[in-house]
Amino acid sequence: SYGGGGTLSNLEFSANVHVPIARRFYTDATLSWRRNEPLVAGDQALTSLWAGGTVGYALQPWMRLEAFYGGTHQRIDRPGGRLDRTRIGFQVTTVKPVRIR
Repeated sequence: SYGGGGTLSNLEFSANVHVPIARRFYTDATLSWRRNEPLVAGDQALTSLWAGGTVGYALQPWMRLEAFYGGTHQRIDRPGGRLDRTRIGFQVTTVKPVRIR
């Protein structure tokens, strides 16, 4: 997907993919980029990049075991204007089935 504009001159690009590997194994990946123009004229634009991925195994239809990665990088052209964060780990995800009639 690609988005732009509104009342400000912002640009954004996002891509998501979900790939089943085998009957119970799957993987997900996400990549997003964004450039936000400043609210005040003369300030610097903020550029952000997000990346994430998951590899999972469905233990039951309502329970999944997943390994994940999430990374964020933000930059603005001024001293101290860089932020990097990384998360890596394992998680158990549960979902209660819901019927909508």
